[in-house]
Amino acid sequence: MGNLALLFSILISSSAFALEFGDILLQPLKCWSCSLIEQQENSDYSHMGLYIGDDQVAEAFAGGVKIVSLEEFKQKTDPLRSISVRRLKSLPPYFETRLMSELSLYLGRPYDRWFSWEGSEIYCSELVFKVLAPLVHFEDLSPKPMLFDQNTEYWDRYFRGQTPRGELGISPGDFELSSDFETVESI
Repeated sequence: MGNLALLFSILISSSAFALEFGDILLQPLKCWSCSLIEQQENSDYSHMGLYIGDDQVAEAFAGGVKIVSLEEFKQKTDPLRSISVRRLKSLPPYFETRLMSELSLYLGRPYDRWFSWEGSEIYCSELVFKVLAPLVHFEDLSPKPMLFDQNTEYWDRYFRGQTPRGELGISPGDFELSSDFETVESI
């Protein structure tokens, strides 16, 4: 009986998963524009947030940059898919304090539906990158020229003829592919 109880406790503890401060949450949303973002980036994800502990997530979404409950964040997920949890492979000293300091610079800013890298408005993946970049030496994650070369008619309508082709940007798909992170779970 002792071996069976030990095996049972190992199985229980190995299946328990806990989010950690600084985890990034890659989220598939269910909307037309979201599916086009996913197609453009060849990714399953159109939104993302940053887990900051105590079941709270920092995100840039409609309504601006704010902290929401994990439950509120999860409610936006496409019900047929799941959120991917990715974790930095190495954390710098004083990560938690420094991250919260960086995040405070962006809280309350308006959401950037134009995906512009400059200015005070900010979008989801831009927020996560700009909060982490001063703290982490990324090996392969950086802004890149945005193409908007798939579904061009839609993007040209969305951006009212001012599609930011070639402008710098970053997407949840870039975080999905980055070797600076490891996938630890789906929730």
